[in-house]
Amino acid sequence: MVAHNPLVVCVETTTEELVVAARTIAEKLNRAKGPVTVLFPLQGLDEYDIPGGNYYIPEGRKAMLATFKEYLDPRIKLVELDMHMNDQVFSEAAVAIFDEMMKTHGSPFSK
Repeated sequence: MVAHNPLVVCVETTTEELVVAARTIAEKLNRAKGPVTVLFPLQGLDEYDIPGGNYYIPEGRKAMLATFKEYLDPRIKLVELDMHMNDQVFSEAAVAIFDEMMKTHGSPFSK
């Protein structure tokens, strides 16, 4: 366990738990009525998922991605990004994809 701050504690997950999490997320996303895009950072999912980090689990990430590919509805776009979630380029990619979705589909708040 790692105390990230006084309100957030990070706990170690097994590959099996990451698969269950991915399946649960996919099941919930599959119920979405609007467009959905999932961004998956191939090099790490959190601050501690780095080489030498407390929760570095590349096999768990691979299993998660495989589960998303198996369980996500085909209408849901899955974007694999060869970067870490905390990389600035990941944030930039997320904003660019969001902007494109707003141009293509419009804001749900304007309806």
